[in-house]
Amino acid sequence: MANQNEKNSGQQNNKQTPAPTPKVEVTNEPGKGLGVEVQSPETTQAAPAKTVEILKAPAPTPAVESAPVAASDTVVAEAPRAPIKVIKAIIPQKRQQTYKAPAPSKALTIGPVIGDNKIIASAMEKATPIGRLILQQVEQYLISMHHKRPVTAIAGASEQVKFYRALRSMIENLTTDFNLVYSTVLALFEDEKNATLGCRHVNRFMSHVALNEKEAQTYLRLTNLLSITANPKSRAITVRQVDIDATLEHNFSEAGKQRVKAFYGKQ
Repeated sequence: MANQNEKNSGQQNNKQTPAPTPKVEVTNEPGKGLGVEVQSPETTQAAPAKTVEILKAPAPTPAVESAPVAASDTVVAEAPRAPIKVIKAIIPQKRQQTYKAPAPSKALTIGPVIGDNKIIASAMEKATPIGRLILQQVEQYLISMHHKRPVTAIAGASEQVKFYRALRSMIENLTTDFNLVYSTVLALFEDEKNATLGCRHVNRFMSHVALNEKEAQTYLRLTNLLSITANPKSRAITVRQVDIDATLEHNFSEAGKQRVKAFYGKQ
C-alpha cells in the first residue's frame, strides 16, 4: 500500500506545471510608432523586454501656417504686352474699266487677206470698175485657195469655177484696161508659181469642178498659157510654145481672141 502511494506520488511529481502566460503590452510612443512589448511573469527571472516594431509611421510634417494676406496686398503678375503695330491699309478707288477686245492672233490667220496683195493693189488704182471687180475675184481666189490653207474638195472645186469665170470675163469684157489687168494676172502667176498658182495647186480639184468637158479643157489650157508666159523676160520665147487659137477655141469670141493675140504681138 505504501509502495502504491509512493508510486502515485512520483507520478504526480513528474507532471510539469503549465508555464505562466507572458504579459503582452501594445505601445505607441511618439516618434517610434506602434509596437508590442512582451513581459515575462513575476515567477520567472526577469528578462529584458522585447519590443517588436510592427509599423513605424513617418513623423507628420509640421504644418506651416501662412499669415493671412490682405486684399490690398495681393499682387497679380502680368505678362509683358507686345507693342501694338498700326498697319495703314490703302484701299484703291474703283475705276471704271472699259472692255478691250483682244488683238487678233496672227497664228489664227492662214494666208493673205483682202488688200494684202501689192500687185493687185497697184493695178486697182488704174483699172475700170469692171477691171477692179475682176481683180477682186482673182484676189479672193488667192485667199480662199492659199496653198497652206486646208480646203475641201467641194469648196476647192467651187473656187476654181469662180476663177475660170473671172479669167474668161477678163478676156471677153475688158477693153481699155485689158492689157493692165491681163499683165497683172501674169505677174500674179509669176509671183505664185511655187505656191497657190503653181501647177500642183491651180488644177488640183478639176475632177470635182462643175464644168462641162469643153469648159474644163479651156480652163486647163488657159492656166497653162498664163503659167508659161508669166515671166516677162522669157515671154517672147515661151509664147511660141502655145497655140493661142487652140487655147481659146471654145467659149471665146473672136474679139476676145484678138485681144489676147495682140497682147503677145501675134496678130
